[in-house]
Amino acid sequence: MGAGLSGIDLAHHVAQNSPPHWSWEIHDVHDDLGGTWHTFTYPGIRSDSDMATFGFPFRPWPHKSTLGQGADIKEYIRDVARDCGAPSVCGPAPGSRTLTGRPTRSSTRSPL
Repeated sequence: MGAGLSGIDLAHHVAQNSPPHWSWEIHDVHDDLGGTWHTFTYPGIRSDSDMATFGFPFRPWPHKSTLGQGADIKEYIRDVARDCGAPSVCGPAPGSRTLTGRPTRSSTRSPL
């Protein structure tokens, strides 16, 4: 996962549910969080989805407008990341371009 809305949502859940001895990092193609809201900074960029459904279910959108402006969305993501204890965003892991996984059956941990 990267460091956009989905990645920070995952970070929140990892922070809430992982054993205290776990150590984890956020890796993104960019050196800062925000995903789309970090990449696209042109004047007037905003969400075309209402923030009540686009935002985090555990943290209400703090602004009056329903459609968030790009800078406000990035600030919202940053605040949530800080509050959930997400570590700093690292660039891509050395030598990696994608993360891969193999699905398993949860009851037996055997490959599907």
